[in-house]
Amino acid sequence: MDLSELVIEAVKRDEEAEFLALMREHHYLGAPYKIGESAFYAAVL
Repeated sequence: MDLSELVIEAVKRDEEAEFLALMREHHYLGAPYKIGESAFYAAVL
């Protein structure tokens, strides 16, 4: 894996439900809470 290909992207509003479901399923802390003016970001290869 070449990390120079790693890109950080903002999660679009229409993708948030899927993002949160994946976080609940795969992240050891579960899904984060969105408080106030917040944005989610994801690393993609």
